[in-house]
Amino acid sequence: MFQAERYDPNVRELEQMLFEYQGWMSSSLIGSKTGWNSDKVNNLARVSADIISGQLGYKHIQHATAAEQAHYANGLTSRIRELGKRLVRYRKRAHQLLS
Repeated sequence: MFQAERYDPNVRELEQMLFEYQGWMSSSLIGSKTGWNSDKVNNLARVSADIISGQLGYKHIQHATAAEQAHYANGLTSRIRELGKRLVRYRKRAHQLLS
């Protein structure tokens, strides 16, 4: 599976594309312009501090409203909480099996 690095030139290309577009771009629209599949777009966006994502696709943070930025941050916080709960369940089960 493709894993992007923060300094991958494709990350900068995606950031620039979204900055110039000034709105939400779906992964299919991005893919039609770059040839990237949705997994690659997602991985590139994940390592960028300048890209937010949502149901409408991807957007450069400089063109996101305060509400869009808050919604994105709240979504990340929710996922962090869920992963924390999942980790606790996993550790309890692993402890049961290894004891």
